[in-house]
Amino acid sequence: MICADYQERASALLDGVSLSSAERDDLADHLQSCAPCDLDHSLDKATRNVLKLRFPLVETPVTVRESIQQFISQQLAI
Repeated sequence: MICADYQERASALLDGVSLSSAERDDLADHLQSCAPCDLDHSLDKATRNVLKLRFPLVETPVTVRESIQQFISQQLAI
């Protein structure tokens, strides 16, 4: 695997994608041995944490979601 593959796997992990224990171990080994990937992962993780603190998720009201879904359905039917 190349660094881009590990970076994609690390990003997926931060997104909450479930990785097998072998994949997690392989990723951890790579991050320990590759300073650029480790730095990229650390910065990505820190950025996500800051964004979560600064812009917490807000539950969209059901009526708004339904309105958006109805609008999209109408647009697709045209």
